[in-house]
Amino acid sequence: MTRNNQQDKPFIIWTMQRTGGTNFTKNLIQMTGLSVHHEPFNRPREYGGLSAHWEEHRDTDELDLRIGEILDTPQIIKHCVEMVPWRISAVLAQEAAKRDYNHLFLVRGSSLQRLLSMEYARRTRVWGPSHQRPDEATDSAFDAPLDVEVLFKHEANGVNRLNKFWQMLKKNKKTPVSISFETIYDEPIDVAENKITAVLSRLLLTPDTPIEDLITLMRDKGNQKTRDRYGRFKGIEVLDKRLGELPAYNFV
Repeated sequence: MTRNNQQDKPFIIWTMQRTGGTNFTKNLIQMTGLSVHHEPFNRPREYGGLSAHWEEHRDTDELDLRIGEILDTPQIIKHCVEMVPWRISAVLAQEAAKRDYNHLFLVRGSSLQRLLSMEYARRTRVWGPSHQRPDEATDSAFDAPLDVEVLFKHEANGVNRLNKFWQMLKKNKKTPVSISFETIYDEPIDVAENKITAVLSRLLLTPDTPIEDLITLMRDKGNQKTRDRYGRFKGIEVLDKRLGELPAYNFV
């Protein structure tokens, strides 16, 4: 990928865990000359101490100052909104809006698939291809039925947060852009090409590979090969029905 320092701009990827865009994110990062921080406000990652300090002391002025100082160094941050206190994300949006940051909202159109992926990873500790184990080694992960209400509330919380942070950025005269996992990996190539081109334009990124070839490359390498196991969970139909009551993404 091309690295053009005149075009390099910092950006934040607003998302939730197990959305499925790791390979897409990796390709975006390769187009920049900036450092990247994956979920840095989670404990015990780079800025996780800040989250811990906020929960203990609730010092708003210090939180604003510290996050502002972090963002003064242009960087890329992948931020999962459901993993940290609300105030951390709100200040991140507030302080980024004062600086020259762009914003990408990466979501999963199928909440069911995201939640099953999350639950599978949580129960088996298989977070990616490097952690894979034989099927029989994960059999016990499917013994307990899905906790439908807990999973529903988790998803609703994440959707509501992403919607609110989008609106917060818009009120601060920022123009975020969104894309879904399904667009990147499942839609016809021409649909994915148009949307990814719009994302790259908004983030001021220039690939040195034709977009169609980039999509083909991502789709070839983006499968963690665990989705076929999720059907063994008990209670999928009940969860799927409950998820029909979720709020919609409101990215306008």
